[in-house]
Amino acid sequence: NPAHTYAADGNYVVVLTATNACGTSTFTQTVAIITEPDAGFSASTTSGCGPLEVNYVNLSSENSTSWEWTFEGGTPATSTEENPTVVYAAPGVYDVTLVATGSGGSSTFTQQNFITVLAPPVGGFTFNQTQNSVAFTNTSTDATSYSWTFGDGGTSVEQNPTYTYTADGVYTVVLAATNNCGTTFVE
Repeated sequence: NPAHTYAADGNYVVVLTATNACGTSTFTQTVAIITEPDAGFSASTTSGCGPLEVNYVNLSSENSTSWEWTFEGGTPATSTEENPTVVYAAPGVYDVTLVATGSGGSSTFTQQNFITVLAPPVGGFTFNQTQNSVAFTNTSTDATSYSWTFGDGGTSVEQNPTYTYTADGVYTVVLAATNNCGTTFVE
């Protein structure tokens, strides 16, 4: 009574030969091996600025014959293509799910928090003035660097600078808040 594990789906011919002193008898039977597929995928990128284009590669086992993708936050939101391309426009963190189906059933593979779409910075600031000295408070979000121009030729790259004006006047202050997705200018 042997046991045997088959490495791949298919039809296998099994032959049993029994022998004793009176002779030999042979029995043949075909065994059909049909296993459930194993779903899996990879992506060309998992993080970047929107709109982020992602090319998905189906890595499901060879016995899968159809695919149902779900792309949270993506366009398209679903696909039945084997290797789809999806665009993510809105900033956020998104899940991706693939259901691979074959004659032996189906398999679901979900990658949570798989795609991260970064946003450009949102610039903003407030200020407090004491005579000719102005303390600026940067209220920007998602920025990694800052560049200030104070309207009289002065500049700074500090996050929260204090600037002293040398002459009376009305000055337009501009803050440039920057990250990998762009620069936002605020007056």
